[in-house]
Amino acid sequence: MPTRRIFLQQSGVSALAFPAIAKAQTSKRQMTLVVPYPPGGSNDVIGRVVAQGLAAQLGESVVVENRAGANGTIGAQYVAQAPADGRTLLYSQGNLLINQEFMMKNGFKVLESLAPVARTCFIPSIISASVNFPANNLRELIELAKKSPGKYSFVYYGDLGITALTSAAKIELLRIPYKGGSAVTDVIAGTVDLMTNSFTAGLPLVRGGKLKIMAVNAESRLAEFPEVPTIKEVLPGYLEVDYQGIFAPKNTPRTELAALEEQVLKLLAKPEMKQAISERNAVPNPMPSKELVVFMTEDRARISKTIAGAGIQAE
Repeated sequence: MPTRRIFLQQSGVSALAFPAIAKAQTSKRQMTLVVPYPPGGSNDVIGRVVAQGLAAQLGESVVVENRAGANGTIGAQYVAQAPADGRTLLYSQGNLLINQEFMMKNGFKVLESLAPVARTCFIPSIISASVNFPANNLRELIELAKKSPGKYSFVYYGDLGITALTSAAKIELLRIPYKGGSAVTDVIAGTVDLMTNSFTAGLPLVRGGKLKIMAVNAESRLAEFPEVPTIKEVLPGYLEVDYQGIFAPKNTPRTELAALEEQVLKLLAKPEMKQAISERNAVPNPMPSKELVVFMTEDRARISKTIAGAGIQAE
């Protein structure tokens, strides 16, 4: 599987002015932060900000390496099999747990193969539709779906955003599987009615008049669209969160994990880091390792329940 290795001084992330960056670039030590998705997405963008901050704080080189494939699984497996010395880490989304439930042949168990170091942030997402879709908000969408079960469709690429919504709202939407690629184009054209977008990816499309927002999946309304309600406002029982965090190989010594956790949490507490994450359309929300293990265990149970309720079969 080809990889793309990019050093921080070439990454294009320049919004942060960390004074120790020169020292980091000349250090003989090196840490690799693997992003298991292609460059440009929210996981990659925020991962680079975190990597740059760690480089400055630790006084050593931190390299970001993109190892995309299998919805994050290839990069995660690479880190799980790396030397457990704290020098190769994973920066990933929580959807690795979804993969675990979907892929029968995957064989990759997240919490059994990786040691969570810390959660960094939440990633708001939006439910969007083509501009000609007959509903203008989530409440209207639910009314349409109840009147015509199975008539309206949504893009499905392994995420559970709209799947969980249909369960909470007790409606039936037509699930159209995608592996990526033309999904956004098809929704813009009206070939498929609805999709979940990360806020980072969806914002320019909405501002450009190519998509419209049905609802926001976040703890509170977004400042950019204060008139658009959160899904929880319409469906109080809804719970579907997207989060990012740092992970190490499972057998990394406890002392090394504790040191990594301390450094990451120290970084995330800095005002400039909080600002940098917020500017990239994410919500800073650090969580230490022990709490993250509990959070992810509960998240996995919720995911399993959602998948079973929707009748989705593992592949």
